[in-house]
Amino acid sequence: MARSKKRGSATSPGDKAENRRSGKAERSAYFARREAAKVLRTVLQGDAKRRAVGSIKSLVYCPSLRNKRGTFALVCQTLKYLSIIKDVLDSSKILNSKWKSNG
Repeated sequence: MARSKKRGSATSPGDKAENRRSGKAERSAYFARREAAKVLRTVLQGDAKRRAVGSIKSLVYCPSLRNKRGTFALVCQTLKYLSIIKDVLDSSKILNSKWKSNG
């Protein structure tokens, strides 16, 4: 009687490396979005108070940020399309008074 081998998922070593790369990319994108939100909050609050806290570059290139290139690109593109983003959010009423932040 021959023993049959149990086979798990048919993944090759190349698939595992690709999964690791995609995991790193997802994690990097997550940190870029989170860090971009912090930088944008600082920039926009400083702009609302008419007081410059720092330039975008100085805020992005501080040593505590991990993904500087992705964060800088995301901040620049968000500021570029900020008026359109605000119009879309206002017209769709996604942010009702319950979820709006103070400001």
